[in-house]
Amino acid sequence: MRTIKSFLISAFLGYASLGYSQYEMLDSTFNDDGMVTTVIDVNADYIFSIAIQADDKTVAAGMAMISGANQVALTRYKLDGSLDSTFGTNGIVLVNVGGLSDAASSVAIQSDGKIVIGGSTYNTTLDFLAIRFLTDGTLDTTFSGDGIAIIPIGSTNDVCRDILIQSDGKIILSGKSQVSSGSNAFGLARLNTDGSLDTNFGTGGVLTTIFGTNSGDYSDCLGIGLQSNGKIVATGEFGQFSGPGAMPFARYNTDGSLDNTFGSGGQMLIFQDTTFSDGLGITIQSDDKIIIISEDSQMSQDNDLVVARLDQDGNPDNTFGNNGVVISDLFGADDYGSSVIMQPDGKILVSGYAFNGTSLMDPFVARFNTNGTSDLTFGTSGAVFSDFGTGGNTSSSLALQSDGKIVIGGCENAGATADFALARYIPQSTTTHITESINSLASVSVYPNPASSYLTLSFTLTKTEIVSVELYGNDGRIIKTFIDSQSISSGTQLININLPGELSTGIYHLVVSTSSEKISTRILKN
Repeated sequence: MRTIKSFLISAFLGYASLGYSQYEMLDSTFNDDGMVTTVIDVNADYIFSIAIQADDKTVAAGMAMISGANQVALTRYKLDGSLDSTFGTNGIVLVNVGGLSDAASSVAIQSDGKIVIGGSTYNTTLDFLAIRFLTDGTLDTTFSGDGIAIIPIGSTNDVCRDILIQSDGKIILSGKSQVSSGSNAFGLARLNTDGSLDTNFGTGGVLTTIFGTNSGDYSDCLGIGLQSNGKIVATGEFGQFSGPGAMPFARYNTDGSLDNTFGSGGQMLIFQDTTFSDGLGITIQSDDKIIIISEDSQMSQDNDLVVARLDQDGNPDNTFGNNGVVISDLFGADDYGSSVIMQPDGKILVSGYAFNGTSLMDPFVARFNTNGTSDLTFGTSGAVFSDFGTGGNTSSSLALQSDGKIVIGGCENAGATADFALARYIPQSTTTHITESINSLASVSVYPNPASSYLTLSFTLTKTEIVSVELYGNDGRIIKTFIDSQSISSGTQLININLPGELSTGIYHLVVSTSSEKISTRILKN
């Protein structure tokens, strides 16, 4: 958790509690259970970005540790979740640029189907890296001569975070650049379609933007978006050598110059003195409004997901949440957003990872309506939660197939090793929405909670109802049915429940259903 000296301005923030979801919408046509892991090497393999091709195949990009050195790693998956043997070697591509450490941080698909990654390579210095692949995973030698472009931005420490492809095919890379000892700035580069630097952008194809006035101030561009007029909006992280953090923004004209109609000289620091300050992800709506995600990191509480919207010129949009901001406590513990995209209908999808009630993390996807409220038709109370495996698991990226299915990519981390991991969701929930309006069912509670082997369920019926009580697990399927469509009279009910002996430690949902509603209660098995 970041340490930020801050004061919460409660009138400025909207707050939404989504509740913990075990109701998965995992697509069983994707590797049978909706999830797939890929072992590239026995050490550490991480997905940092995914992209969907026109044929709905999924390309995942990141890094794999091979013989003690990190290499750029790509995989491609068919619609059924199996590796695509027509790509690379049995669906896997590895590139050793020749340095000590290489990684792909972002991936994009060109209109001709070629695949471009943005990343970083380290030998004696750390530099931006762009690689273009043909559709079969081989290097495209029409790009920078050998398919690989290395781009120094500043002096010694340049890390690429994001990549975008313009409508004219030019490629924008963004990240951080060290401009002086102990000080980092936003760094951007633009490449022509042949991989050469676009000298019409910035200075010789590259630029840096400094935030703050102190030599120790720090900024890092974590994401960029393109508005319809071709202007580039960048956000990320800003920390002062002495003073509160803030969320940094810059907007650039098409030639890389700062847009003086945006903020002060093209730059802004907003949400200062709040408990959130980093722009962890960004996407641009069709009306050019700006969506960003962050995390609310109060020292005395858990981290919560932040979704904010600015108008086209960077002002908080008061039609979204509370003065442009929504704070969501997804699962009652630390929640970290990592990626945000727009659906065609304008709804907002956010992926990330959250603590699952133990010391481990698992991926989530949350969906928000156009006004910032949680989309209660999605999963349970607006979110779904998955578990790649027994260790700590993360989601770094998400993307949409043409049929609306949602794909996330991250890693399954078993401690000493980590593997590529993906999940695919069917967007329409297959379970009844857990209603917020109480009809005949009320006062649902369980105790003790946490529980080890048994618990007592209490609920009240205002009339005779047909009731079911079920326990759901991490795979979204029913673990056990305790009451199956039984007629129960009105009044307060106390039901003793013995938990299955094979139930592992973790968070589950006990769901009480009537003919018209369902109410889910989170329980922790210890």
